[in-house]
Amino acid sequence: MISYIFSNLGMIWFLLQRAKNWKARITFASYIARNILRRLIKSVPLPAEIFAETKDLDFYFSPGKSELSPYVEIYRDRGYEKDGRFIAKPGETVIDVGAHIGFYAICEAKRVGEKGKVFVIEPNPDTFGRLLKNIKANDLENVVPLNNAATSRKGRVLLRVSVSSSEANTIMASGTTDDYGEEIKIQAIGLDEIVKKYNLSKIDILKIDAEGAEAEVVESGLKKALPITEKIVTETHSENLKNEVKKLVLGNGFELVAEAFSGVNALGRNTMLYFVRI
Repeated sequence: MISYIFSNLGMIWFLLQRAKNWKARITFASYIARNILRRLIKSVPLPAEIFAETKDLDFYFSPGKSELSPYVEIYRDRGYEKDGRFIAKPGETVIDVGAHIGFYAICEAKRVGEKGKVFVIEPNPDTFGRLLKNIKANDLENVVPLNNAATSRKGRVLLRVSVSSSEANTIMASGTTDDYGEEIKIQAIGLDEIVKKYNLSKIDILKIDAEGAEAEVVESGLKKALPITEKIVTETHSENLKNEVKKLVLGNGFELVAEAFSGVNALGRNTMLYFVRI
């Protein structure tokens, strides 16, 4: 228990520091205390959702599904912005594949402003519900939410849902964790379909975090989406996937400008890759 607390001190401090007011700090402190207690007494209940107000955004999250760590990764660690060229500008178009509950999408939607647009793709209906709530909580009208699985496949695909982390849901046979339970059929959509449906002429930033499906996402946009894309940032969840994505993207008019280690999971070593059109 002590090791758990110490390993999460950075996240705890960041949450309390970024809380909008004392009420928000109490909300976070209560969640942290209950989470620690639950590790000692499994029967301690957790609410289905908690509403949190921070200096960055307001959001709903599920306390039992590891949904706070992405907030820290995006707003403190700036995981998708290690290269300054990947910070969205006013009026730009961003596509967020694997939007989760919306931390990255909301950050970019505020940056691109009224003249910009952010398309968000999140397959899990439960997580997608919180994504919609979070878009509304931040009064954003420039976000287009899509409850689909981004892939080169057609029709409906099986989404494997993780018991412990809503970040880890995947359409692949092997995923980034080992506790998958429920399987849900989700309508597939390709990046090329999005470009055609919304008549897009340019994609300034394409962000991909698809829990092992990164190559499938890229393949779904080879004809229409990649040719109009300026920058791609993607997290790959194994060495094989990293090499496969590199081959696909570099062979379609991009150069790799940065890569960074981003952790280890059940698939292997994670790497963040940054590509810019040549």
